Amino acid sequence: MARKQHGSLLYCVEHGRFEHAVFTTYGLDIPFFEASVMRHLLRNGCRNSIVYADSRHLGVELLRLAEPGNRRSWWYGKHYSLLPIYHTSAFHPKVALLIGDNIELHISSGNLEAGGLANNREIYHRITCARQSVASQEADTIRSVWRYLRDVVSRHVPACVHRQLSRIESDLPWLKAAINPETEARVVLGPGSDVVTALRQAIGNDNVRTLFVISPFFDARVAALERTIRQLRPSKTILLLQPHTVSVDGDKLANFNNLRLTKSTALHSFTARL
Repeated sequence: MARKQHGSLLYCVEHGRFEHAVFTTYGLDIPFFEASVMRHLLRNGCRNSIVYADSRHLGVELLRLAEPGNRRSWWYGKHYSLLPIYHTSAFHPKVALLIGDNIELHISSGNLEAGGLANNREIYHRITCARQSVASQEADTIRSVWRYLRDVVSRHVPACVHRQLSRIESDLPWLKAAINPETEARVVLGPGSDVVTALRQAIGNDNVRTLFVISPFFDARVAALERTIRQLRPSKTILLLQPHTVSVDGDKLANFNNLRLTKSTALHSFTARL
């Protein structure tokens, strides 16, 4: 059974009452999602739900469910819209926007799968605001994500999904309001935005003493890590790696100065020593 920590996405959908729900994901386990997420949303009155998933991974999942002997009737297309999103590289955001009397925005590294929502070690950020908190920083962050969902993710979706999105804007008109350019929180949305540049701008003239990098995957030349270190210029870099599963070229890592490798399983004890 999936673990439901207080404040987690699984906990919120089980205990909250929402009218609208929008999800984006790279990987998707439909049986898990319907049993652990949609079941609670429907039971608590949510009748407008959309899931956007990477087209390649969604295709594999649908083929898996179509295998002989798998005769169960699934809920997508009936109780929620399921949209494949194609990108030349990958459709990779993991966002959940839940709208009721209160609004929940979850931005994370976890996919809509048992691993991503319950079993893996993932990073989650949860933003909440009241339905009428029009001028808050939290509302600006939610507006930024909404515009990404509406204008970028939903660029090539059926008319019925556009009607679902319009229902959300009708219930929450301030989603269309201007975003305060001086808001402190910033969501970096791609393609077209550069995370490293955004980090450099946010840091400003401050010196970076320690850069922590956590990732299960690296490009073959480790170019992204090299560029991040070059731009941020940390005094030292701590690379947290999961033993036996991470893929990274050790010979290329040897070329980095002041780089320390640490097992991710030792994260808690390592943090305590800082």
